[in-house]
Amino acid sequence: MISELKGFYLPYEMVHGPVHCRVSCRRTSEVYGFDGFVNDEFINGSKQLDNLLLDAMEPFDLDGLEAFDFAYVAGQHVKIADISNVEAERRMTEEVSENYRPQLEKMWGTKAIKVDTEAKSAVRLPVLLPVYYVSDGDIHAAVNGQMGKISVRAEEKTYYVTLPWWLKAMVTLLLAVGATFSAMTLSGMDRGESLGVAGMLGIFYLIVYLCMLGDFADKSGEIGSYRKIFTSGERTFRRDGGKLVLREEILERKVARPVFLRELDGRIQPVVYLFRSPKRMMGIALLSLAVIFLPAIVALFLNGFDFARLTLGGSTVWFCIAVPVVPIYFVVFGIARLYDAPWIYILAEDGGKKRYRKKIEITWKKAANGLSAFLLLLVKPPLCLAVWFGIASFGVMCYLTAFGF
Repeated sequence: MISELKGFYLPYEMVHGPVHCRVSCRRTSEVYGFDGFVNDEFINGSKQLDNLLLDAMEPFDLDGLEAFDFAYVAGQHVKIADISNVEAERRMTEEVSENYRPQLEKMWGTKAIKVDTEAKSAVRLPVLLPVYYVSDGDIHAAVNGQMGKISVRAEEKTYYVTLPWWLKAMVTLLLAVGATFSAMTLSGMDRGESLGVAGMLGIFYLIVYLCMLGDFADKSGEIGSYRKIFTSGERTFRRDGGKLVLREEILERKVARPVFLRELDGRIQPVVYLFRSPKRMMGIALLSLAVIFLPAIVALFLNGFDFARLTLGGSTVWFCIAVPVVPIYFVVFGIARLYDAPWIYILAEDGGKKRYRKKIEITWKKAANGLSAFLLLLVKPPLCLAVWFGIASFGVMCYLTAFGF
């Protein structure tokens, strides 16, 4: 197969200049735009060759570019550009989008994103670059004729599945029903009674879900495919006396960091987003567990963390309220609406970032209004009766959980 590699000077366009990209996700109707910059990207102009495969064997050393002279290509195989301006534009935007995609997938936490790029202000300069290429059926490989970097396209497609939010939600709630059944069984309740209560909880979840199905944009999943592209790594070569010598330094692709602009506190500031991450999902899950077991947590402080005296039966009423409600909140804000409320990080001049939290301005007037509203809840009938009943009930539950009946 190596002997079938053919050397060509391939037609490229070198692109340099500003770009504007729009990122959208199937799970939300929100579209996020950002400005970027293309630093000398090369777009292949031959329709028979895989542009993304050729992109993977870059970069080229721009210090080696020379003004065109027929003497350079004398006796060489040279391809001329055979794609339309529309196709050249499409390839350019596709390649820029793919260069940004790894960073964007990390922000969104999913492959189910769409990146649209505009590069109308970028400068495009025609160049010829040396490439060795082989194409035989599903076998495609390329070698950078200047740097020696190799790229090979996988013969088989790689498939990925994006699950719809409702399926993830259903699994979450089935786990909640199973956890409820297990907890009641381990606490000594009869299996039949435990199964009946868990079944009623499952029916409740199902009714709530059927009501929620029409509220979110992403109801369908997606099965996508792509071909992996493997490379020889970041190390490249240079010519020294007619021989290829491994470079000491690594030439990196100059992909600018995507910078989103957003108005925060009355000022336009550069930001990046984080939608889904292990840290965020873990925080939502821990908060959900803390709410479910809140009386038990308070009880542990009351009895000096004496787990032997802890009686979960004292929090039965709380569990009957929290166990059905908390998983639904987890599904809504941890799965369905996760992409509607990203974490926002403000970029600093030194390249660092700091998470933005909206400032809550507290004035004496607001504090006085809040305090008066709270006092009204405590003293104004008939609402105060419900408030004091709730406080007393929670206190009794914490005491019974801490010290038993």
